[in-house]
Amino acid sequence: MLDKEKAVQGVGIYAEFRKVGQTTQILITPDAYTTSGQLAPMTIWRRVVTPITPKKQWTPSKLSHREVKIENLVENKETIADDQKEMFVENRMRHTVSLFNSLLDNGWALEKKPIAIEISRFDADEIIQNKTPNKALYRVKISRTALGFPAEIV
Repeated sequence: MLDKEKAVQGVGIYAEFRKVGQTTQILITPDAYTTSGQLAPMTIWRRVVTPITPKKQWTPSKLSHREVKIENLVENKETIADDQKEMFVENRMRHTVSLFNSLLDNGWALEKKPIAIEISRFDADEIIQNKTPNKALYRVKISRTALGFPAEIV
C-alpha cells in the first residue's frame, strides 16, 4: 500500500522496442505520492526516437479509470469487489494494451528485457505536473548501460 512518507513510492517499468532506424521507449510509472502528499496517477510515458529526432520529447498518458477514482481506493481505502477487479484493470490499462498491440502488430521487437526502476516522491512531483521524470530516466540510463543495452538508442 502506498505511504505518503516513504521516499520510494513504487516500481516503474522501462521497455524498448526496435524497428530498423527507430526505437520506441516506454516508461510506466506507478501511482505515487508527491513530496506535498498529492497522488500522482499511474502514467505511461512514451516516445519514438529516430536518427533525425534523437531527443524527441516524452508523451505522458495518465492511466485512469472511467468510473472509479484511484484517490478513493488509495486514500479512502475503498475496495473493488472481486468480480469487478479484472474489469477495473482492463479499463485502467486500455491505452497501454492498445499501445503494446500496435507495437506487436507493426513489427516492433522488444530489446532485451524490461527494466524495473524505483519511483520516488520527487519523481511524482514531476509526474503530477506532466513533466518528464528526469531522475527516473537517469536511473533508466544507468540500468541500460549496466545491462548491456546498445549505447545508441536508435
